[in-house]
Amino acid sequence: ATGHQAFSGETTAVIFHKILAEDPAPVTRLDPDLPPELDRIITKCLEKDRDLRCQSAAEIRADLKRLKRDTGPGHSASVAPGFSPAQSLDADPSLRSGQALKVGATPSQHGSSDSQVVAALIKRHKKALFGIVAATLIAIAALAYVFRPTLPPPSVSGYVQLTNDGLPKRLVGTDGSRLYLIRQIAGSAFAIGQVSAAGGEVAPIPLPSPANMWLFSVSPNGSDLLLADLPGDSPDGPLWALPILGGPAKRLAELQGHNGAWSPDERNLVYANGNDLYIANGDGTGSRKLVSLDGPAWYDLAWSPNGGEIRFTLYDPKLHIASIWQVAVDGRNLHQILPGWHTSSGECCGQWTADGRYFVFDGLTELGPQPNQIWAMREAGSFLRKVSHPPVELTSGTVSYDYPLPGKDGKKLYAVAGLGRGELQRFDVRSHQFVPFLSGISACCTSFSRDHQWVTYVSYPEGNLWRAKADGSQPLQLTNSPMYAAFPRWSPDGKSIAFMGALPNKPFQIYIVAAATGTPKEAMESEHNQIAPTWSPDGTSLIFSSEPWESGTGAAAVYELNLKTQKETKLPGSDGLFAPRWSSDGLYVAATTIDMKRLMLFDFTTQKWSELTALAQQAWLEWSRDSQHVFFWGQTADGEPGIYRVGISNHKVDEIVSLKDFHQASAPLGGIGWVGLAPDDSPLLVKDTGTQDIVSMDWHEP
Repeated sequence: ATGHQAFSGETTAVIFHKILAEDPAPVTRLDPDLPPELDRIITKCLEKDRDLRCQSAAEIRADLKRLKRDTGPGHSASVAPGFSPAQSLDADPSLRSGQALKVGATPSQHGSSDSQVVAALIKRHKKALFGIVAATLIAIAALAYVFRPTLPPPSVSGYVQLTNDGLPKRLVGTDGSRLYLIRQIAGSAFAIGQVSAAGGEVAPIPLPSPANMWLFSVSPNGSDLLLADLPGDSPDGPLWALPILGGPAKRLAELQGHNGAWSPDERNLVYANGNDLYIANGDGTGSRKLVSLDGPAWYDLAWSPNGGEIRFTLYDPKLHIASIWQVAVDGRNLHQILPGWHTSSGECCGQWTADGRYFVFDGLTELGPQPNQIWAMREAGSFLRKVSHPPVELTSGTVSYDYPLPGKDGKKLYAVAGLGRGELQRFDVRSHQFVPFLSGISACCTSFSRDHQWVTYVSYPEGNLWRAKADGSQPLQLTNSPMYAAFPRWSPDGKSIAFMGALPNKPFQIYIVAAATGTPKEAMESEHNQIAPTWSPDGTSLIFSSEPWESGTGAAAVYELNLKTQKETKLPGSDGLFAPRWSSDGLYVAATTIDMKRLMLFDFTTQKWSELTALAQQAWLEWSRDSQHVFFWGQTADGEPGIYRVGISNHKVDEIVSLKDFHQASAPLGGIGWVGLAPDDSPLLVKDTGTQDIVSMDWHEP
C-alpha cells in the first residue's frame, strides 16, 4: 500500500526491538491519499496482542471487501481525493497511475472477485514470486543432495578356484577369455603361463630366445604380451612385444626396463628403468623421461581408463613398506595415493576396474601375521548418492589374497589366493637329502641354547615366539599378536632370549624375554630400527645393526649395547653394514653390506673389517660351532641360490647345497628365505608347503 516496510532499521537487533516494542507509523502518514479504513485494517493485522489481531484470513478478506464496496461507485464521497480502491489493491499499472474509476462502472469491468485480486497481486509481484519459487526449488534440491543416501560399498561373492597346482604365482593380466600369469615352477625358476578364465590347467607360453623372460602386462586389445629379458645380474632388460596368437616377438626399439604397460588406446607405453619412469610410443619409439622416483617402480604400472593418470607401487627401503603412487601422463602431480593409511603395512599391486569407478589393490590390515586382503577404493563420484572414498576391505580370513585383477566385463574379480604354511627341514650332509626337523613344524628362525637342550623358534607365518625342548616337547608361547618376532637368540646362560620385535607404527626394537615365562621387555629405548641382535659370549652385551626409522638406504651401522650400563658403542668402520653375527669364541663379527653383495668380517684384535666373499647376494649369516666358518644363503651371478660356507682363515667358499629346485618359504616380514644351523652345523630351511591358486569372484558394484 505504501512501498515501505512496517518496521525498518540498520541492524537486525533494531528491527527486532521495533517489532516487539513499537507501533508502526500509520499508513496515511506515509501516503495521505489512502483511506483511513485501510489504515485500520493494516493496524489490526500488526496488533501486538494476538487476541486483538485478525483471527483468520476470512476476517481479513471481509474487511477488504467491505472497504472495496464502501469506496466503490455510489460511495465516492467517502473516498479521499485522488484515491482509487482498485489502485491500492491491484497491480495493474493503469489503475495505480492515479486514474479515478469511472462512475457507473460495473464490478465485472473492474474485478471485484477474490480471484481477480489474487491475479492482480501475482501480476504485480511476478518477479518476486518467480524468485521465491526458484529459491524454494533450489533449497529442496540442496536438501535432497545433502541428505541423499550413501552409496553401498562394493562386495565380492561366489569364490571359484580356477587352478589346482598350488605353485607360487603372480596374476598379471587378461584378454577377457584367458588369464596370464607367472608361476614358480622350481627353486628360483619361473615360467609364464595362461589359463582359461573359467578355470583349468595352466599352459606354458612359448617364449622367444633368449627365454629368461618376465611378463609385465597384456595389451588392452588382448593381442600382445609385454615382456623383458631380465638377466640375473641386471634389474633392467630389453622390452619385447609377443603376439598372443603366435608369431615372432617384436623388439620395442631400444627400450630397457623392469616394468611396463600400454595405454588404453595403445598409442603410448610407460616403462620403468632404474628409478625413473619413461613414456614412449606404443612401438617403443620416441622415448622420453616422465618422472624420477625415490626408488624403482617394481609392481603393476597401471593406466587409468581415461589415459590421464598412471599408478604404480614403490617399495621404501627405509621403512620396508610398499605404497601406491600416481603421476599424471604429463609428468606432473606425483603423489602418494593413500598417505597415512596403514602406515605400518602399506599396500601394493593395484588396478582400475574397467569403468574406472573403483581401484582395487592388496594390502595388510596391520603389520604382523594377518594375511594380505583385497581392498577397493571408490574413484568416481555420484550425484544421487553419497560416496565414501576410503578403501573398503573386500576379503577377509586366514587366506591371503594378492594381485587382484578386474575382469574386462566388469562382472568378475580375479586374485591369487594363498594359504601360507611351511615345513622346517634339515639338510643331511651325508645323505644329501632334506628331512623334517622338529617333526616338520611350520616355523623358522631357530636358535639353540649353549647346552643344546632347548630351542627357540618363530611360528610361520603367524610370527609368534616359542621355546621348547630340543626334541620339540614342552613348547611354550612367549609372544602374541600384534607383535611379530624375528631373529631370536638364546642367551649364553640359557635363561633369556633376545629377539627383534615388530609392532604397528613403531621402529623394530630389541626385546628380551625370560625363557621360563614372562613379558618381553625392551632392551633399550630407541627411535631407530634395531635389527638382528646377537649375544656376546659372556652374555653382558648385545650386538645389532641400527638404522634411522626414516633414513635412506645405506644408513645402517653395527652397534654394541652394554646391558648393564645401557651404553651404545658403534663398531669402527661399520657404516653400511647389516645383520651382524658374533662368533662363539668372541673374536669376530660377521655382517653383510646393506645391498647384500659383500660379506664382511670384523676382527676385534685389529679393530678392522675385511671382505670374506663377494657373491651376487648373500644373507642369513650363521657361525659354525668352532667359529671357523660362516654359513650363509647365497646367490651367484647366474641367479642360482644355494647354501654356502666360507672359511675364516683362507676365505675359501664352498657350496653346501644348491637350492635351485627347493621351494623355500619367504622370510619373516618378507624377503629372502631364512637359513639357520642345527647344533651339528646341518643347514636348516623352511620348505614352502603352502598353496597358491587363482580364484575368481563375482564383483558387485553399486
